[in-house]
Amino acid sequence: MSKNILIVEDNKYTGIDLKNKLESLNYKVIDIVPTEEEGINIAIEKKTRFSFNRSCFKRK
Repeated sequence: MSKNILIVEDNKYTGIDLKNKLESLNYKVIDIVPTEEEGINIAIEKKTRFSFNRSCFKRK
């Protein structure tokens, strides 16, 4: 049974890189969207359980 993932990432190349890494770990990426609002709409539309994780990194 594969786990479905929705990627919310505003950087297209970061989203694609994350998608490839997750798929190599047997996750199914249902979509990559650039905004949290679009992510919520997709999750509601597909009746998906979801949670948001926001990672913040300080750049030096």
